[in-house]
Amino acid sequence: MIFSNEFNYWIPTRIYQGYDILDRLGEIINENKNLGENFLLVTGKTAMKKFGFTDRVIKLINDTNKKVVLYDAIEPNPTTDQVDAGARIAVKEKCSAVIGFGGGSAIDAAKAIAVSAGNGGGIWEYAKGGKDTTKTLPIIAIPTTAGTGTEADRYLVITNSATKSKIGLAFDENYPRLSILDPGLTESMPEQTAIDTAMDILGHSFESYVSKKSNPFGEIIAANAIWLVFNYFPKVLKNGKDREARSAMMLASSFGGIAIDRGGVGTPHGLAMKLGGLYNITHGQGVGIILPYALENARPEVDEKLDFMARFMGIERGSKSKNSEAIISKLFTFREEIGFFSKLDEIGIKKENIPDILERCIGDVDIENDPGDYSPENIKKFLEKVI
Repeated sequence: MIFSNEFNYWIPTRIYQGYDILDRLGEIINENKNLGENFLLVTGKTAMKKFGFTDRVIKLINDTNKKVVLYDAIEPNPTTDQVDAGARIAVKEKCSAVIGFGGGSAIDAAKAIAVSAGNGGGIWEYAKGGKDTTKTLPIIAIPTTAGTGTEADRYLVITNSATKSKIGLAFDENYPRLSILDPGLTESMPEQTAIDTAMDILGHSFESYVSKKSNPFGEIIAANAIWLVFNYFPKVLKNGKDREARSAMMLASSFGGIAIDRGGVGTPHGLAMKLGGLYNITHGQGVGIILPYALENARPEVDEKLDFMARFMGIERGSKSKNSEAIISKLFTFREEIGFFSKLDEIGIKKENIPDILERCIGDVDIENDPGDYSPENIKKFLEKVI
């Protein structure tokens, strides 16, 4: 970690975190001006309704004499069709702000809807670059999972309904104006979702930490996110009502989002995006399976960084090389201990899929940001290793 290198950072999101802070939603909205009076609430089809959360949020906003329009059609890996339909509703109803409520898919969809509704056109038009995004509607994020980091970053991920291409879009206007982080909401997560999203935090943090674009601010944030996950996620699995552990994981999620804003992501996210578009896999599963193998591949270039990370985690094996090897080994062991997958074939990706995956990897910006060697020939070898 070289502290003397030039860098900059900007974090415009106002974050409120604490148990039961959702109850203060109306008060917080009133405290923050220029949000308007008419909100589009973007969420998934079933989970939020099932636990009574959707009605709770609507009531909290209605109690402030503001209007809420519900759009609850978002599925995992949100598509252009879902986003464009939501944007049409937002325009028709003259919505002044968009609330993303649920997991990363709901919040990413809310961000995309805010872009399209505010600036015009379908969301995929923005993938080409060059379109004005300055009129994006204000965004409020209320996550119910701890992992995606979208509540604290400028990214949104969207899948083209026609081509099955999955990409990330990053605009400064994508930062949520407000993020309401109530760790109690994460207690409703199924265990597998909790595991998948924890691995997503580790992906964000490790990938940004070793990336070609990393800087000291992002690296320190990433290191703390990794420490929090390693130390607190096993406690979440042991006792889902552990308030300290739930709160730590919510903080780790935001740290991960801040970290990728500084350094970007690498091969695990680059490949997981391709797999998500082609095969609709769970994002965190793709990232978490690929992550330790990508670190092994990058290790010759980032030995010193991984040595620092190992010592930050309290690992000391006597040499830089042994320490960097030990932190990767810890990641493999951690996955086993929490019951995570080891290879892509366990989630339905087979070696016969490699040609289709490989075709989409050439020139990928996330893979190019990874310090490992990913020539076309090496990407093929890497895919064979992780499948």
